[in-house]
Amino acid sequence: MVERFVSYLYRTRRALPAPAQAQLDSISAVLPPLKQTLERIDTLDPSAQDARRLMSVHLPGLIDRYMHVPGAYRHERDGEGKTVDERLVESLAAGRATLGAVSVLL
Repeated sequence: MVERFVSYLYRTRRALPAPAQAQLDSISAVLPPLKQTLERIDTLDPSAQDARRLMSVHLPGLIDRYMHVPGAYRHERDGEGKTVDERLVESLAAGRATLGAVSVLL
């Protein structure tokens, strides 16, 4: 699971803005300890399942949806004053924090 996620991050990294790339680098840094943790705990552990779902569904889906937003719209501000790029970076940071916390909790 972790290896597939690392491969996905590597393939998509160049298509993202620099701040999002930095978040992907931070996510990549927490993956080795998370991999070790996931290998030693029960696959049915709720936190382990959350981490796997985050790596297999949520974060790839976030990145895929971002890449389908036309470039002309990525810098427009939404109702809360944030751009699509800013939302992507915030969401990746939240994902990194969650993966890091799961690695420590288990």
